[in-house]
Amino acid sequence: MKIYYDCEFIETGYRAPIELISIGMIAENGDEFYAVNSDLALAKIKNNYWLKENVLPYLPVTNGEPYEGLMWDHSKPELMTRNEIRDNVYDFIVNHSDKISAKAPTVEFWAWYGAYDHVVLAQLWNTMSELPPHVPMYTNDLRQELTRLEKLGHKGLAYNMPKDNDQEHHALAD
Repeated sequence: MKIYYDCEFIETGYRAPIELISIGMIAENGDEFYAVNSDLALAKIKNNYWLKENVLPYLPVTNGEPYEGLMWDHSKPELMTRNEIRDNVYDFIVNHSDKISAKAPTVEFWAWYGAYDHVVLAQLWNTMSELPPHVPMYTNDLRQELTRLEKLGHKGLAYNMPKDNDQEHHALAD
């Protein structure tokens, strides 16, 4: 089973871990999971121009205009603590895994430019070596696969990729 996913995150350089903002996952059977990290201080997003312009509009916040006094809107079901996200992501993966193999992952992760997505996903469990059963240790990258196929002569594949939607930096829509 393939699981396509995207994460929105904050990166501040080599001295700090990448911090999860939101994660969206879609299994190839159409099942979806979406969550926003309520443990993250909104000021970190508000104080980053790019995140404020591109990600904040899709997050469950109250008192949104003009981005002063923002608070998480805890009435939204997608708002979860980091630990709740970790547990729900694991359940989503396990529910789409082949139960015959309890130790080896049987799902495939796929993402568009997914290197950082995989790091922030793995950090839900602390380190790569602490990933639980069923969670793949790598993500297949759709962009790399597209480049590989085009180099093999499959021209024009980019034109067949899904078109951008009006929610480009909403983790589930991406």
